[in-house]
Formats: sequence, C-alpha cells, structure tokens
Amino acid sequence: MILVSEIVLPALSSVESVWDMPKIETDTDALRVLSNQGDINGFIAEHGNCLCWLDGNTYIVPELSEARGKYIDAKRRDCARHGCE
Repeated sequence: MILVSEIVLPALSSVESVWDMPKIETDTDALRVLSNQGDINGFIAEHGNCLCWLDGNTYIVPELSEARGKYIDAKRRDCARHGCE
C-alpha cells in the first residue's frame, strides 16, 4: 500500500483516453480521475493522505469503505422509495 501523495501519474502522452487515466475511490460510488497533481492534491485536501493500493487502473482506499458503503445503502433505499433513472 502507498499513500495518495506517493501516486505517480503516467505521462499524458502515454494515455489514449481519459478512461485510461488512473482513478481513485471516493466516499460515494463515484471514482475520481487523477490526471494531474492538482487532482491528487484536491483528493488529499478532501479526504486526507490515505493509504491505497492499485487494482487495474483504480486506486482502492480502504479508509473510505465504510462511508462509501453507507452512501451506497442510502442511495439504494432512495431508489427503492422514489425509483431511479
């Protein structure tokens, strides 16, 4: 595992599309694309310099898993009550 601040991004010229850029889990069901140092700094400002590991091209952040699970459960309940698009 590494700290978010230790993530090394690929050169933009080596990436074919934004979908190939590294991503990182958040405290919701969304993934944040990491395309530059500003993205990493923003994540650290919001969530702290968490430990993470790389799975494919997505960094997994165990520290946020409880909050992410609560968000997903709440979203599931709202969808069951109000319907989802």
